[in-house]
Parts: sequence; C-alpha cells; structure tokens
Amino acid sequence: MRSVRFTLEGLLLLFLAWLAWPVKPCQQPISFAVTSVDSKFQISQAEVAIEAATAADLWNGATGKTFLTPAPAERATVLVRLVYDERQSAYQAEQSLASQLSHAMSSFQTSQTQSKQLLSQYQNLKASYDQQVATWNSRDGAPPDVYASLEATRKQLNSLASRLNALQAQGQTQVGSINTQVDQYNALAQNTAPESGVFDGRTDTIIIYQFADRSDLRYVLTHELGHALGLEHIISDPNAIMAPERTSLPGRNVVLTNADSQAITTLCHASRLPSASPLGYTTRMQTLTPIWLRRLSAHLPAGVSL
Repeated sequence: MRSVRFTLEGLLLLFLAWLAWPVKPCQQPISFAVTSVDSKFQISQAEVAIEAATAADLWNGATGKTFLTPAPAERATVLVRLVYDERQSAYQAEQSLASQLSHAMSSFQTSQTQSKQLLSQYQNLKASYDQQVATWNSRDGAPPDVYASLEATRKQLNSLASRLNALQAQGQTQVGSINTQVDQYNALAQNTAPESGVFDGRTDTIIIYQFADRSDLRYVLTHELGHALGLEHIISDPNAIMAPERTSLPGRNVVLTNADSQAITTLCHASRLPSASPLGYTTRMQTLTPIWLRRLSAHLPAGVSL
C-alpha cells in the first residue's frame, strides 16, 4: 500500500509542477467567441463576430501564424461580451450634442455671410450717397428730382441698416447658444473618460463598453485581443493600437503600428505570459473651444439724414 500511495503523491506533485511551469506565449492558439451583445448597441452578434475575426487576423498576420481563432462558445477559451451602460450612453450624448453644434455653426455661418454681404452693400451705397449729398450741398441744394432720388436712397440705407442690426442681434443670440452648447460638450468631455473595453485574464473575458461604429469596434477588439495574447499597454507610441488611451473615431483605419508589431514579436520570444490582471482601455473625448462673434460694427445707424 505504501508504494501505491507514494506513486499517487508523486503524480500529484508532477501535476502541480506542470501547472506552475512558465507558459510560453504564442505556443497554443487562443480560441474566442462572441457570446452576448446588448441590443441597444444596434449591432448583431454575427456582425460583432465578423469584426472580432478581422481583429484577430491583424495579430495573426503580424506573426505569420494563427494564434487567434474563432470557435463556438462552448469550446472558446476567451469569451467576448458587449455590455451597454453609461459609457456608451455618454458617448451617444456627446455625439448628439456635436451634431447640434454642427447645425448651429452652419446656421451661424450662413447668418454671417448674409451680414457681410449686406454690410458691403450698405457701405458702397452710403459712400455714393454721402458724396452726392456733399456735392449738392456745395451747390446750395439739389433739384427736386435729384432730391427725390436721394431721399429714396436714404430710405434704402435705413432699411439696410435695420436688416443689418437684426442680423447682428441674431448673430449674438446664436453665439450665446453655441457657447452654451460648447460648455456643455466640454463638461461632458472633461467628466467622462469611458473605459472602452477590458480584458480580464482571470476569467478570460473581453467586455466591450463603448465604440463609435464598426471600424471603431474592430479597433477596441484588436486592443483587447492583444491583451488576450499577453500584450501589455504600449506607452511609447500614442498611435499604437495597444496604447492605453484613444480617441473614439468613426471610420478609423485599423492597422498595427510598428510598435504593435514589435511588441507581439517580442512577446512570442518571451519565456512566459505577463500577469493576468484586468487591463482596461480608456477613451478620451476631445474638447472644443468656444467661439466669439466679433461685431461687424459697434452699431449701425438707425437713419441717414440729408
């Protein structure tokens, strides 16, 4: 009986030693599956799976080997979930406010273009009017027909001045509204640095919280799959996919930088994987600068006299 007990203890020790043996990266493929997608993201699970596979191909292409492979959920070692919460909600609020600002700025620019055109028309007409008035005053008055023509011009100048003053007031109101929206946007940007995604190596789970569109989702998935491979954040290159922060951009081009490629090459020659603590990915929202309307003039005349 002693010999049997000794054999079982020896096998147990060997098993424990095998578990503690350093794991060399890039030796075994990592399978992954998209298991859940909140419907509020308005993207299907199949579409997310396509983006995840495309993201995996970026790392596979960099190494020349297939280390990341899609698999059914029951056989996957890494599970991918899309969880909708205040992070995506804040991003959508920012996008809505940005759209409102864009519309308000467009309206403001139209108003300013009209003001400049009217001001040019007013100044040209006023210069001609003043010259004629000065000429006829030097001659002790104008004939009735000329006087009537100048009077009509004076009324036209008053009409233009009224329109310009109205446009100027409208412009000031628009600027006030725009700057209020800019303040709201900047407050949202400064108070919100949403975590776009996280890879938890303890549970082998990728959770995506925030993205702009499908290409941006691919970007975040590429980052988190990099963590699943064992990559840590790259501090030296802010444009690297594995950089710790990013700006959420729609339509972005998702490609590995030289720093990303070097990092995966170095990792695959390492002796073991780094720690499996959760690694997050933070999104920074860009702030806007308030605009200030420079008045076209201090105040345009309410009337013109002969």
